[in-house]
Amino acid sequence: MNAHEQSSVWIHRIGIVFGSIVAGSLVDIITMTIIGRPIPGIFAILGLVSMAGLARLLVSPLNQGIFG
Repeated sequence: MNAHEQSSVWIHRIGIVFGSIVAGSLVDIITMTIIGRPIPGIFAILGLVSMAGLARLLVSPLNQGIFG
């Protein structure tokens, strides 16, 4: 496995982790809203930071040939 294929695998894994954190954060925020409890700031912060990381990962010049 060459360096490009190995970095491609890690970029995909990191994208999956960031996407999972964003999805989990959204589910938690929606659940807290439905049951009428205040939303802890950690859910919002984790979701925003993960979304920013995912956006940065998708526009990174390191993966120009990987996603599209």
